[in-house]
Amino acid sequence: MKDFHFDAISAFENYEIEKMRDGHVVVTTKVVNSSLNYYGYAHGGYLFTLCDQISGLVVISLGLDGVILQSSINYLKAGKLDDVLTIKVA
Repeated sequence: MKDFHFDAISAFENYEIEKMRDGHVVVTTKVVNSSLNYYGYAHGGYLFTLCDQISGLVVISLGLDGVILQSSINYLKAGKLDDVLTIKVA
């Protein structure tokens, strides 16, 4: 195994809220070095945290207070360095 150390994974350093109104949220972000796992793909924890944060933004966009009690995610395709991700919630 090659030499490896864990770096901090940051999910919120470069995302932009494109839309946040009445339960509709659109966020874009670019996969950067601090988003990557050991294999060079977007870390699952990074993606999950991003989705969790956006779920909260949906609640806030409705003028409500709340927390996300349960969540699950299915990963369909690996994110790579410099990919631009768009998360849409309607």
